Amino acid sequence: MTVGRDGAALTQWVTQDSNGAFGTAIVLPGATSITEDPLNELIVAPVESGKPLRYFIGAAWDRAGHVKTPAEWQEKVKLVAARAAHPLKATVAP
Repeated sequence: MTVGRDGAALTQWVTQDSNGAFGTAIVLPGATSITEDPLNELIVAPVESGKPLRYFIGAAWDRAGHVKTPAEWQEKVKLVAARAAHPLKATVAP
């Protein structure tokens, strides 16, 4: 198992004896740190009552053909994190 910690993203890549490998990720814009306890990897971010907490989760399976290595998974997650940090804003004039 490979765990990646990159700013606002926490990723994991697991290679199984059968059924291929898979990756999981959470991107949390505004994250302040990534830490761990004996059983978990934790991503920490400030929250404010009454305000939404925006996050993105994703997964990939190497046999699906889109992501085949941990490095490819890290790169895809890094792109999502960059987009989440700088969201597109649009307005429509009446």
